[in-house]
Amino acid sequence: MRDFRAVLTYISFMVNKMNISAHEEYGLRCAIRLAKAQERGSLAASKIAGEEGLSVEYVSKILHLFRKAKLVKASRGIHGGFSLARPAREIFVKEVFQALSSKLVREEFCRHFSGQRDECANFSSCSARPLWSLLQFYLDGVVGRMSLEDVSAPEEVVRERLLLKLQLHLSEFVSDHSKNLENSEKGRKGNVYALRD
Repeated sequence: MRDFRAVLTYISFMVNKMNISAHEEYGLRCAIRLAKAQERGSLAASKIAGEEGLSVEYVSKILHLFRKAKLVKASRGIHGGFSLARPAREIFVKEVFQALSSKLVREEFCRHFSGQRDECANFSSCSARPLWSLLQFYLDGVVGRMSLEDVSAPEEVVRERLLLKLQLHLSEFVSDHSKNLENSEKGRKGNVYALRD
């Protein structure tokens, strides 16, 4: 358990270095606000904006993206507003980020940091790329398992849930990686025997 806490601490550090955009942060906060209000019904964009300290226009843009992704539904009238389209336990944080058209580690990352060149000096053989890919794998795995219900709890509860989801994801990764290595070894041994004959 202590090892997983160390990994979680490291991933948290790297996420801070990744500069999560205001769009991603505010979008997630709006989604959490809707999850917390799910039992009470719809929330007006103005109510979410007031509670989150954002402009109504900005919140409306975020909710529009959520609507396009079928994460929220809108209702009209005096008690109208926005509500989650599915139960909070069935909507995952990864879907929220996808609705906002964002990945925490973007594929064009290597091209974006090319210095004064058109392409990164290390593009053909980059030792940092596997690190970014691995971090994206971890992040995708964790946010793909964390539902809005999971993240709408008090902070300490969310922290524990996150740790459990990360632990599960890492266990599956190690298991899959071990199987791949085992299969790779078998394939190499088969090639050696084929060469001897």
